[in-house]
Amino acid sequence: MLCHDAYAPPVRIAVDARALLTGRGVARYVRRLLTALAEQFPQDDWHAFVPGRQVVEVPEGVTLHRHPLGGRAVFGAASILGRPPIDMLCDGADVVWIPAPAPVAPGRAPYVLTIHDLSFADRPRDFTAYERLWHRLARPGRLAGNAARVIAVSSATAAEAARWHVDATVVLSGVDHLARAAPPQGAPAYFLSVGALEPRKAPELLAAAHQRARSAGLQADRERQHPLEGHLGGDPLEPCHQEAGDGTGDGGEKQHLL
Repeated sequence: MLCHDAYAPPVRIAVDARALLTGRGVARYVRRLLTALAEQFPQDDWHAFVPGRQVVEVPEGVTLHRHPLGGRAVFGAASILGRPPIDMLCDGADVVWIPAPAPVAPGRAPYVLTIHDLSFADRPRDFTAYERLWHRLARPGRLAGNAARVIAVSSATAAEAARWHVDATVVLSGVDHLARAAPPQGAPAYFLSVGALEPRKAPELLAAAHQRARSAGLQADRERQHPLEGHLGGDPLEPCHQEAGDGTGDGGEKQHLL
């Protein structure tokens, strides 16, 4: 007979939280999801490892672990030598969460790996030589194959990860509370994309999609785009801009890329 009120000992979870040192999308993902997990499962024991001495904040309810050496030294050694393992960097763990493929020694504890995209494998020339070396040190296929569970942030990413012979579970990232205020009266329609403006994001594909949408009836302002600033989930967004006509033969459409 199962007793639903039986005591369950707390689970000790170690998180590779190096991304918190950056301002990129994975940093936002790690911070928000770790915050939600610590809030919803306070009975468990949450630990985050961040290398180096740079000041970093972790969500409430999460214990921070540091190392005096920076990430290149710690994780480079982990990839080549197999140590220090991420679970031991957090003084032991029952399970480890690796929020993105990267050079790491998972350790003996079972681990969960999140995959956001496979641009590093499909578009290697969009990355610097150093980044390509770092991706090779990550050995993403082996890292995914040895994981107890692989999470993909979309069905498309899960399908792409199948090349590594893994059955990824799709867990959508979700969004924070979005304002539903009506746009200003008389404001022109526009096509909005949120993300970093860099080659691996394939902005030319976005521009081509916009053109196809217009040919199918999308109505959008044909003025040149203007700087657009905003906030998503309370965090400021740095605006990046590219004329939709760059490389497409049409410079008339307005696109906002945040």
